[in-house]
Amino acid sequence: MTERGQMANLRALIQGAQDAYTLPGELLDAWAVSERVRALSVTVPARLSDDDAAAGLVAAVAAGEQPDLVKLGEELSRGETKTEAYRHAQRVLTAAVGEADRRAVSIASDVVETVIRDHLRPALMDVHDKAREAAAALDGYGDLDPVRLVNAPAKARAAFAELPVLVARRRLIFAARRSANRIGNRQPEHDATELFVEFAAPFALAADFNRNGLKSVAPQDPVAYLLWVSSDAAAAGRPWMPTIKEMDEAWWDQFGEGVEMRRRAASDARAIAAMFPDC
Repeated sequence: MTERGQMANLRALIQGAQDAYTLPGELLDAWAVSERVRALSVTVPARLSDDDAAAGLVAAVAAGEQPDLVKLGEELSRGETKTEAYRHAQRVLTAAVGEADRRAVSIASDVVETVIRDHLRPALMDVHDKAREAAAALDGYGDLDPVRLVNAPAKARAAFAELPVLVARRRLIFAARRSANRIGNRQPEHDATELFVEFAAPFALAADFNRNGLKSVAPQDPVAYLLWVSSDAAAAGRPWMPTIKEMDEAWWDQFGEGVEMRRRAASDARAIAAMFPDC
């Protein structure tokens, strides 16, 4: 990924932390430094142009004055010096912005697993806990019809209002996981299709999960899906927030034996072919 792409993902990661999750202090500090450097500016110096100097000289002579040409030349030279200093400062500032950005990206890349394990994972658990609390408060309002909830107790109405907020927060948490992995160039070795991105044991929920996902067991509506994924109905699938390494390990636990069998079969076939090259 390009540096610009990494910075875009880092910006998205930082912005999401305002509402949905926490981030390591060292990363937030590095980002704050980057932002402060980016906010710096160089003031354009005022300078006398050659044209203005020439016009002033003509006006002075027309007024009967005797202009000091050496003094005028010194003023023009000082203006040129200030302009060159301004350009130099701009170049230094541009380099400093790049250096601060690279430093922030480097720190973000180093703490990817910490972000997922110690920040996004607890945030996701908190969302699911709050969703279960909301479900309990809404018990008896099965289809969550807003009309039926108009006269419901305040606790039930508050729980209903919180559900879309929790859905949005959960979406931000998973988006943050993607951003963090992109910044650090973390890519799965085995689970390229991310079968295990939301569940450690998705096949416990649907035997054909690798072909059809959760279409047969999970609701499609975002609020209904949140209530389902945080309920006992989805517990067998073990909802989680995995690092890339953990996702790959789950994939290998599910498919590794078959992979090894195919590798052995291929190796045996090559060995037999080598023994009988003319066959």
